[in-house]
Amino acid sequence: MPTDKELSDLAAKAGTPADHRALMEYFQTTAKRHAAAASEYTRLEQTYRGTRIAAAGLNATHLARVSREAEKEASAAAKMHEDLAGLAR
Repeated sequence: MPTDKELSDLAAKAGTPADHRALMEYFQTTAKRHAAAASEYTRLEQTYRGTRIAAAGLNATHLARVSREAEKEASAAAKMHEDLAGLAR
């Protein structure tokens, strides 16, 4: 995993197919992490449902939603870099 600075530098200078493929792979990995987190939060939400502390599941519901949105954004970024890799010189 690149550091925030390394990622920022690569994104700012990306111009070759290899640069865009590296960014694509980073965002694909990030999307998978967010998808796994969303699944875990959904599992927690279901665990709390029907218990005396069902309200605790509301936080898990929110976090699952946020994780799904982050997954969509990372997937879109991966697709963009996949397309740019095909266009780059």
